[in-house]
This record gives sequence, structure tokens and C-alpha cells, in this order.
Amino acid sequence: MVIKSNIQVIYKQLRSMKYMGSKNRFAKEMLPLLLKNRTKNQYYVEPFAGGMNMIDKVSGKRIANDIHTDLIEMWKALASGWIPPLNVSEEDYMNIKNGKIEVDKALSGYIGFNSYGGKWFSGYRRDKQGKRDYWREHYNNIMKQVSNIKDVVFLNSSFTDLKIPEGSIIYCDPLNTITNLIMAYFGIGFVLNLDKDILFI
Repeated sequence: MVIKSNIQVIYKQLRSMKYMGSKNRFAKEMLPLLLKNRTKNQYYVEPFAGGMNMIDKVSGKRIANDIHTDLIEMWKALASGWIPPLNVSEEDYMNIKNGKIEVDKALSGYIGFNSYGGKWFSGYRRDKQGKRDYWREHYNNIMKQVSNIKDVVFLNSSFTDLKIPEGSIIYCDPLNTITNLIMAYFGIGFVLNLDKDILFI
């Protein structure tokens, strides 16, 4: 099958790519290009919004979607005024990770993504030299974003089920998009017409 062989090639190339890091690093250069011809009331949509590092710099009508429920619940709570904790102990982190302490999804999202590499509960972050306070940094970075996302419409959906308003500007983070295509194809088994259904910017 052509699509399967193409995705396998992309996957091999993807594994050798260096991760570019937060979208925040190139937002200033990319957003003027994306929004150059945007019209009044035209939606800006991110199917893979993640850390909101692009959409928090866009005004007007916006939709932020992510398939991770706890992450979206965290952003919704923050936009509604929730104040997250300044610190979480390693013991509490591990107990929450292992299901020994039950917390709401917003808090779970906040704690789970403050892990090594920003990956979901991938390990408690600590500075052995005592020079960095990772929880304070996490808190400060997120709280800086909150005032810029209060009117964002947050959705929790697979990108294949996402209802996008007609004429929207859609930004798909390339690495995340390819990764999701691969996971969806090999994990769920659906096929996309890459020429018509997905536009890589």
C-alpha cells in the first residue's frame, strides 16, 4: 500500500530528526506568515495545541485542541482562574503517577507534564546541583500564558474527529503531526489521503 510505505519512510526519517523543542522558539518568525492574510472573525485552529506556545500569541477567535484529556483540563482550569501549586514533592509525584493518590485531571495534567523532557510522567525533575527550581519555573512559565488564553475554545478530541470552522487558519506542528499520523495509522488502522486531508505548513 502506497500510504503505508510512505509513512514508514517518514517514520524512519523522523527517528533521525533532532527535536526542535518548544514552538515558542520560532513563533515570532512563523506567526506573521501564518496570519498575514487573516480576516476579521476568521478562526485560528491548532489540532495539536500542547503547551499553547503558538496560540497564546494569537488574538481573535481561536480553537486549541489536544487528544490528551488531562492537558486540556489543565488549560481550561487555568483559563478559568485556577491557581496550581508552586511545588509538588517527589513522593506525591510518584503516588499520583502510580494511582495511589487520586487527583482531578487538571492537577494531574499540571504535575504529569512537569517531567523530564516535558513527557507525561516520564520522571520527577530535580536539580542535583541545587541551582534550579523546576517547579517554580514550570509555574511561572504557565502563569505567564494564562492571560493570553482566557478566550480560547479548548477541545479534547482526536484530530480526525475535530470539527473545524470553514475557512479557518490551521496550524499543525510538523513533528507532532507526523507522529500522530504514524500512531493513528499503525495503532488504529485508518487511512488518510495525505494530498487532500492534511496540509503541512
